[in-house]
Amino acid sequence: MTASRGPSYGSVVRTPPVSRVRRLGVTVALVLALPAAGHAYTCTAIDGGGCPLTGATCYAACDETDVRALLATVNGCPPVGVTIAMGPDAGTTCGTTPIPMAMAATAPGVATGACGDDDPNRYNALCLATSDVVFDGRGAIFTYAGDHVCASCSGNCEGRQPALVVLEGNRNTVQNLELRFFPEGVHLHSGSNHTIRNVTNRYICEDALSLDDNVGAGHRIVGTTLVGNTTAATGGGACWVRNEGIPTCTDDAGCAAAGAGARCYCGRLSTLGDCLATPGRCYVPSLCGHDKAIQVNGGGSTIGGDAPGDANRLLTIGQPVRVLAGTHNVIGNVTCGDPTDKNVCQAYAAAGGAVTFRGNRIDHCKFGIRVEGNAQVDAVGNVVTNGYVSAFQLRGTSGGRLRGSANRMRRNGYATTTDCQRGAIVVRDGTTAQLDFGGGNFAGAPVIGGVVSAGGNLFCQNSPADGPLAHVWNMPLDATCACVADPTGAACGAGASIGLGAVGTGNSFDPLPVLVPQAIPNVLDALPVDTRADGAATAATCDQVIVSECDGACRDAPDGTPCRPAGVTGCFTCQQGICADTVAPDGDGDGVCDPDDDCPADADPTQHDADGDGIGDACDPFDGPLVVQTARLKPTRAPGLTTGSIVVSGSYPTTAAWDAPDPASGAQARVTDGAALDLTVAWTPDRCVRSGAGAFACRSIDGRARLKLRPQRRPPRSWTLGLQLRSLDLSGPLLGPVTLRLRYGAALDRSGAAASCLLRPNGLSCKWPALGRRPLTPTRWWRAASRRCRTRRGSRRAPR
Repeated sequence: MTASRGPSYGSVVRTPPVSRVRRLGVTVALVLALPAAGHAYTCTAIDGGGCPLTGATCYAACDETDVRALLATVNGCPPVGVTIAMGPDAGTTCGTTPIPMAMAATAPGVATGACGDDDPNRYNALCLATSDVVFDGRGAIFTYAGDHVCASCSGNCEGRQPALVVLEGNRNTVQNLELRFFPEGVHLHSGSNHTIRNVTNRYICEDALSLDDNVGAGHRIVGTTLVGNTTAATGGGACWVRNEGIPTCTDDAGCAAAGAGARCYCGRLSTLGDCLATPGRCYVPSLCGHDKAIQVNGGGSTIGGDAPGDANRLLTIGQPVRVLAGTHNVIGNVTCGDPTDKNVCQAYAAAGGAVTFRGNRIDHCKFGIRVEGNAQVDAVGNVVTNGYVSAFQLRGTSGGRLRGSANRMRRNGYATTTDCQRGAIVVRDGTTAQLDFGGGNFAGAPVIGGVVSAGGNLFCQNSPADGPLAHVWNMPLDATCACVADPTGAACGAGASIGLGAVGTGNSFDPLPVLVPQAIPNVLDALPVDTRADGAATAATCDQVIVSECDGACRDAPDGTPCRPAGVTGCFTCQQGICADTVAPDGDGDGVCDPDDDCPADADPTQHDADGDGIGDACDPFDGPLVVQTARLKPTRAPGLTTGSIVVSGSYPTTAAWDAPDPASGAQARVTDGAALDLTVAWTPDRCVRSGAGAFACRSIDGRARLKLRPQRRPPRSWTLGLQLRSLDLSGPLLGPVTLRLRYGAALDRSGAAASCLLRPNGLSCKWPALGRRPLTPTRWWRAASRRCRTRRGSRRAPR
């Protein structure tokens, strides 16, 4: 056996060619077309007039001037299906350095690449005026660097509100880019069948995305990440909110009552605080993204979708989607509010038009879905949890309609510090509203499209933390939460016409619905009752009603960070701000998810942790102490001989049954000294046995390497060890301390060292000093050894 010395355990820009073809008498370049004079953009194919050919890709340099020049060219050419790609060439993107966009004023003129310097064209925004254009940011970050505030206002803010991109024409796409601090984000002004895909905005001012009232139909908004209530400084800018209580100001002194840092703004940042000529309003520094993520003023669209990657992540923002008119589908989106602040997320809102909300997952918003005015809403398969006030709310006196089926609601209306009308469904001032959550309205009549709801809704309102919560609140109250009398003189006026189910519709409740006039109703209504709850069944799956994606730890975490929502099992990672189960992070394949795995990179299904330090035995280099009581290293007598040996004795404690050695897993010992000795010996399971008394012994085939571990009977439970390695080619020099690392079981590693060493002619001897005594220096050890020698000469037994 030869000692292994060393750290291991054992042994070992070119210009592309231009080709030309003749098509219809026109000479065209198919590989690379040079840009117009003074600009850097290039196109893979242009015709003789400088227009991109069908299917061409044009690459824009990462600056506003070149992007505008390229857009001006594309908008002036026939619509043939062109891709505008950010970055100088196919292999180079704009990276993560933000591209500043000034969006400078030119009125009455129009900036290059814009459609107009006015509000409909969002003040010289980049304009896709033609059709079939793909504007691909390829990950580019655009940041507003102009002269106007990024602010949230009730109504229009002072000054201009530039957008980054305005879409006109038809079938245009904006994708793969990030916006920061644009007063307006991406605006669909006219045309049909536009697509906004994979757009991120974490620094929202007023609206991140918007559809104009005269826009067409067929639009898609998919895969976006729009986050509100973020810190502006993180993105390198500033966000403001207008103080609506101070009507006017001329300087900052007039804004002192508005709050810390308030400034007087009269339409331009360059005149901030100096508004004597044109009085302004007081603006206060704030978080970004108080208002709306997606504002829909008309047209027809699908927001989200069923395909992988279609869902939008609309996080911690006041109104994730607000619809005023048109026909729209809002499908499969995820919205996470704030567990500590009811005003961070208000609701998905429909104030007009016809909207289908399907398969959305909403947690910790003030309301889940709110119906206002004369909107007609079909709610199917949504999950709404922890709504401060309600899962669904109808308000207004214009006769809104709500049909619901297969929705799952849990713990809605739990916040006692907010509205007095609380529950899974709340109707406020909506005496003409009609709701069908199974079998039609109160009279059994359909409320939308002539078809009644199939039911299948789940009401989980029996919260362990809050007690039983109301299923429905259907009484009109005034601002002081007092009943509003109806014209007949009743204490509380009539409510909406509500059907909570019919026999066979399969609605389930926890607890079962109790209507007035019973003593403790959870369907709160006035007499005569306007709410019907037929065919109610007891809910049995409320513990499964969880929006698992909403884990606050993901808000600013990089994609792929392991996460675990409270009360949920399964493997999750942070994906674009939410805790998503689309990728199961179990990197070592041991069946334990990375967030819970004490060794995420090493298979460790048992999760054993001998020393309780949170690092599992499978990957912990030190699972517990080992006391090396003696270590004797004897070198070979001459080169070429194998007369060296190592003898070590010691002990160690154990903490659990699985911490004891097991012959089935074999064993390994590694001995090192303070010089170059590094020797590892391993015993396979067939070379290890356990005796009847519990002792564990391993022996090599040639008998030269032996390990013996004996359990001690007295508590605390411990083991003694003896290690003998004979017939070694062990050459010097030898130097203390001597360290032994013992491994057995799946991956239990114990190590200790004998540091009090003495180098003698026949080898190195080391000891562990006895507890309570002075350290055993080489001099004291030598004197003790001399006394033992003298004693042995006069007696057959050495003193202890």
